[in-house]
Amino acid sequence: MNPRLQPLVATLTAARTQGHGLGVLPADPLPADEAEATEVQHALLAQLGQPVAGWKVGAKSADGPITAAPLPADSVLRSPAVLPLRQGRVPAGRLMGLELELAFFFGRDFGPGDESLPDAEVLSAIARMAATFELVASRFDAVVAVPPLLAQADLLFHGGLVVGEAVPFDRGRSLTDPALRLAIDGHDVPGLPGHNPAGHPLRLLPWLVRHVARRGGQLPAGTVVTTGSFVGLQPMPARGAALLGEIAGLPPVRLSLAA
Repeated sequence: MNPRLQPLVATLTAARTQGHGLGVLPADPLPADEAEATEVQHALLAQLGQPVAGWKVGAKSADGPITAAPLPADSVLRSPAVLPLRQGRVPAGRLMGLELELAFFFGRDFGPGDESLPDAEVLSAIARMAATFELVASRFDAVVAVPPLLAQADLLFHGGLVVGEAVPFDRGRSLTDPALRLAIDGHDVPGLPGHNPAGHPLRLLPWLVRHVARRGGQLPAGTVVTTGSFVGLQPMPARGAALLGEIAGLPPVRLSLAA
């Protein structure tokens, strides 16, 4: 790792572990490119003492660039889950909102040597799928405008992932405009966007396999890979709430935010 990035890793680690918000951009040198942002991601997990338990991957448009972040093991939870909420914060930082996403699980390992696998070979290895909630949280206060490469280094604003029951992957399901339900305290949220800005979520998976392989990493079978929101970023109430999400007829994902 580039030594000049070590102060930034220490700053982000302290913000996560001590639970305080950063009111200004770090004075530390910031990543100069995506490769350095990726270095910071993995160094941050190492400093936290957390193995990679999953990945988030997404894009802001159907033909736009793809970005990804590894997810620390202590932030990946199984549904039904309970998380504490204090003054608009979850343990990983300032809560910005919640996303309802589709996740996939491969039935085989990927790693070094898989940098050039054809898309079809990657997609044929999908074994299971599930609905997930991602909690979007920042280590920075709301007044701070976070540059894109710093957001990437900060695990793309990841605050937590709740994974619903996984079922065998069904290639017949609609994955571009699936039936959706998001309920808060038993009340359905109306007017959900109903689409993933990345387009078809499966286009993200071959890119991720190659991304991991290029840096010599491992993507073991069964690793959860969540692929972006179908409901945009939904605001969360300041006090505790019980949430339920469903996508494409999959088993629901449930989360309670304890006040």
